[in-house]
Amino acid sequence: MQIVFDFPREVMELSPERGRGYRKIVRNNNDLERYWTGKNGVSNAYMTVYGYRGTVQPHNRRVDLETPIIRHFVMDFDPKDFRSKGGGGVDTSAPLEQTKRLHDFLLQENITHCVWYSGGGFHIWVGLDKPYIPSNGDTCPTSKKRV
Repeated sequence: MQIVFDFPREVMELSPERGRGYRKIVRNNNDLERYWTGKNGVSNAYMTVYGYRGTVQPHNRRVDLETPIIRHFVMDFDPKDFRSKGGGGVDTSAPLEQTKRLHDFLLQENITHCVWYSGGGFHIWVGLDKPYIPSNGDTCPTSKKRV
């Protein structure tokens, strides 16, 4: 299995100053590697889940969020209670158990996926049967086949 990165996509570094950050477009694997190497492991960096087909005119400094290329989806299991105000912490065993149960199910169903720990929670990447290209921001074609 190989994870495909579509471009352009946005990367963002969060500053330690009150979570302020800036976004930058990377247009290919070389741009992404150059950006990541420049961080040298000294800060958190984030990347959009999808690549996009277009950028926002006139300066092309942001991706056009209505043009995603959807090859997969990602689920995030964080040790937080999002039902309570402020999203208080929960025991890390809860998201770990949820992640394990889903991983076991995906294995049993022979569904392509990857699991990783981000330092704050768990992520499960699930590959789709083919790329989906929404015609606009409000639509996404669906497949009749199980992924």
